[in-house]
Amino acid sequence: MAYDPIPRVNAAGVAVWSAKVAGDSNNRNQITADGQMSWGPGNAAVDTFMSRSAAGVVALGEVDGAAAHSVYIYGLRSAVGVNYERLAITTGGGPAEIMTGEAGTGVSRGLQLGCDGANTIDFRTQDTSRWQIGTTGHYTATSDNSLDIGASGATRPRTGYFGTGLDVAGGIIILNSTQGVKISTGINTFFDNDSATFIFRTGGGAGDFGAEAGHLVLQPRGSSARDIIFAGGLTTTSELWRIVSTGPILAGSDNAYDIGAIGATRPRSVYIGTSLDVGATAPPTSHVLGVDTTGNSNMGVFIDANEARGAARYALYIDDEDPNSRGSLRIETASGLSIDATAGARIDGALTWVSDNSSDIGASAATRPRSIYWGTQALGPGGAVGIPDYSFAGDVTTGMYSPSTSQIAWAITGGAEMYLDNNELRMASDIRFGWTSSNAAAGGADVSFTRSAAGITELTGSQIISQIIATSGSPTAFRINTAAHTTLATTVEDSGIIFDTSATKQWATGAIGTQREIQILAPTYAFVGASVITTAATFSIQNAPQLGANATITNAYALWVIAGTSAFGGNVQSTSNNAVDLGTAALTWRSVYVGTHVEIGTTPSTSGALRFATASAVNFRNAANDGNQTHLSKPTVNSVADVTRVGEDGAGVLFTARTGGVAPVAADLPAGQCCVWDDGTTVSVWYNDAGTLKSVALT
Repeated sequence: MAYDPIPRVNAAGVAVWSAKVAGDSNNRNQITADGQMSWGPGNAAVDTFMSRSAAGVVALGEVDGAAAHSVYIYGLRSAVGVNYERLAITTGGGPAEIMTGEAGTGVSRGLQLGCDGANTIDFRTQDTSRWQIGTTGHYTATSDNSLDIGASGATRPRTGYFGTGLDVAGGIIILNSTQGVKISTGINTFFDNDSATFIFRTGGGAGDFGAEAGHLVLQPRGSSARDIIFAGGLTTTSELWRIVSTGPILAGSDNAYDIGAIGATRPRSVYIGTSLDVGATAPPTSHVLGVDTTGNSNMGVFIDANEARGAARYALYIDDEDPNSRGSLRIETASGLSIDATAGARIDGALTWVSDNSSDIGASAATRPRSIYWGTQALGPGGAVGIPDYSFAGDVTTGMYSPSTSQIAWAITGGAEMYLDNNELRMASDIRFGWTSSNAAAGGADVSFTRSAAGITELTGSQIISQIIATSGSPTAFRINTAAHTTLATTVEDSGIIFDTSATKQWATGAIGTQREIQILAPTYAFVGASVITTAATFSIQNAPQLGANATITNAYALWVIAGTSAFGGNVQSTSNNAVDLGTAALTWRSVYVGTHVEIGTTPSTSGALRFATASAVNFRNAANDGNQTHLSKPTVNSVADVTRVGEDGAGVLFTARTGGVAPVAADLPAGQCCVWDDGTTVSVWYNDAGTLKSVALT
């Protein structure tokens, strides 16, 4: 820290007080002789300034070339600025801003702008007052009829909500919740709101339209019977349409105005309750549609159904509700009936001819109909295999017919048949279903499904079964349930499932590292959270074949590899300790090849190729099992410490003693047996000669 304790006159900009942090190359803060306070990072020049700008004015950043200054006012700050709430006043690079901000655990705060006492809030642009919020809260323009809210077609506000009214130019338009809408122009025009029904009346009007809530009602002056008249442009002196007081809608001139325009602004549908009359002459008194073509030398009635109007297109549709009526539509002409319509003709009911078996539909190779579609009745009576009801072009023996009630049959070339009844599709013979990528010739399918014999289906081609992903339950991708057969032929094997991979495959010349005919890939099990599966297996066999009634099984195997070498890339172990065998007394293993060691017992030795963990002797018997055997056992007498007996039963047992201990005694060696003893100094051989111990030292 450096300072000048003696007041004196210094040049402006000369620091009279400054401070640094250890290791700083520049001042962290300083005060110059002209009173300016400034701050910096310590490794560069000061860059933040506060000074007296004028009488009673404090300025931030009033230094030529200084960066734009901001002010942060913190309400909360912790964790070296990670958490904070603050008010920021910023300038430079754009409009000046007053913003609240937060980070970390800080809470987003609102911003209130106001003043105490009888004062207003003034909004100014170009140093001119534009809008004000007065002491009573009203938002007003500072000059009458000169400022807008929004701009036409550009920056318009979306919606304005007003509690009481909207007053424009002293009452031309007033929106009032109690008086509805009034247009006060001095003309007898009145909009009213009667129980949420919008009513336009020529005058005060009368009537309660509360039941028409939400609708728009046009009502003439209620003092006498008045009509509603629709006129055209401003120069029109006569009416176009009129709704008379009794209800009818009339044109202003006879046969002069249209409803809609052809091909342009047509109404979609017109619903008539009683009748529709066209023409100048009165139709009969009882009718639905009356058409008077007097004076028209062209067509009487023209109906064009060429335009698409959805699924149903009718040029002329007549529906007679009287089931006993006949002749709903009758056409009498000398040249017959000609139908020329893109969508054809529709007849709801029977189509019959005056004379039986005397008229045709179309003519041979001349004016034939293209297609005839039939619904529920047969084309011909009594179809059979050779001549079905519906035959295909060029083959009258192939088609479809109904041989009995609720049954459909397909005849194929007058012989093989296919039936559909009781939700079952049945074949009369071994018909094959085939799939191919194109319309191949017969037998050209690359995937097929065939009944090859009674109760047997055959599927050819390669199959892939892809299971659908499930989110609940216990779905099984593939399951085969074999049948509980009875009284099968004896002495003949019956395999429930056979995977026949005996076909010979041939490859192009070249080496193959690994070839496996059947693969079972390991599954992956996962959980939403930490969980445990006690035992998991990629392939599991429940048990060997089980005995049923009157059955005896000599050899039952859960897995039987008839021939060939079996390879295991992982450990082979028992699921229960000391509970299962490797081989049996009758069916033994010929040889067991072990690479490192064999361990017998629960805690065998940690060294050696053959390791035992047992408290009793280990015997090695000969093939005859005649009592001549080699065994390993612990010593039977405590006079020799930590010895092991090695030899044959009966005689010639060799004892090997460790270094030290006491000399053997007669009780340690049965007659005719010997041992070797190392007392730490001399190695000697001891022999029991009919109860007398004899020894010789080894040198």
